[in-house]
Amino acid sequence: MSWHGSRAYQPDWSPTSRLLAMMRTGQGPDGEPEFVYVAANAHWEGHAVELPALPDGHRWHLFADTSAASPDDVSFPGREPLLDDDSSATVPGRASVVLVGRRPENRD
Repeated sequence: MSWHGSRAYQPDWSPTSRLLAMMRTGQGPDGEPEFVYVAANAHWEGHAVELPALPDGHRWHLFADTSAASPDDVSFPGREPLLDDDSSATVPGRASVVLVGRRPENRD
């Protein structure tokens, strides 16, 4: 597990920090590497976060966004939409996001 802040691998442990993220690296059900990134924003304003780089062929997918209305706040496992940008994401105010890093599946 690794800790992050607005910048990847650089958590802000100061008493004024309002954003904290963590990434767990493990193995998915298919044996492929899988990455789970959770960012929590306690501030009322949205904050951009720099995402950790993933290995070749892996992409960040949005699993959950607590600021979205149901049923759009969570995705069905394996059907998470790809992020437009794998290098950064915005965490809305007073919300958390959960990203999953894995290889995109072919959905022909």
